[in-house]
Amino acid sequence: WRSQYLGLTATSIKSISTLSEDDEKNIDRLAHDILGKQRSEDVDGYRTSSKTMRQRIALSKSITLVESKSPKRRKMADSLLDRLMRESSKTNTFRLGICGPPGVGKSSIVEALGLYILGLDKNEAPEKIAVLAIDPSSHVTGGSILGDKTRMSQLSYHPNAYVRPSPSSGVLGGIGAYTYDAASL
Repeated sequence: WRSQYLGLTATSIKSISTLSEDDEKNIDRLAHDILGKQRSEDVDGYRTSSKTMRQRIALSKSITLVESKSPKRRKMADSLLDRLMRESSKTNTFRLGICGPPGVGKSSIVEALGLYILGLDKNEAPEKIAVLAIDPSSHVTGGSILGDKTRMSQLSYHPNAYVRPSPSSGVLGGIGAYTYDAASL
């Protein structure tokens, strides 16, 4: 149903029967990095900072893949999501949606709540948090206006927070067609 919602037909997705070996390797690399696993080519292992950077980069690339309307990239995204669901089925997550009209302080409350949660005692707080901010799309470029990330400056620089503004791509209702998939990552 995701592909239909994005305007992709079943025929366009099925026309890509298999992914190339390079595509499969990219999916494997993204999955390993998101899950924080050591890759086989990492001989010496990695330090905490490089592991965190790899996770951030892989998450960014994966969200971009999920947002794509290209049939090949959608097939890659579906493959990545299936793999992550199999390998991380025991991971507990909490999701909270905040919506409202422009100018009511959504970004302010998200930043305050995020910083509060990250400041809790280690036994009570999650290890990391992610914010997926769905911004209105620019009429010129079709991309995100990026206002939410600039308004959450303290949270976006926190080492245990990930803030990702994404365009609504003209979809009404406050979320994009890919939001569920992006939140699943």
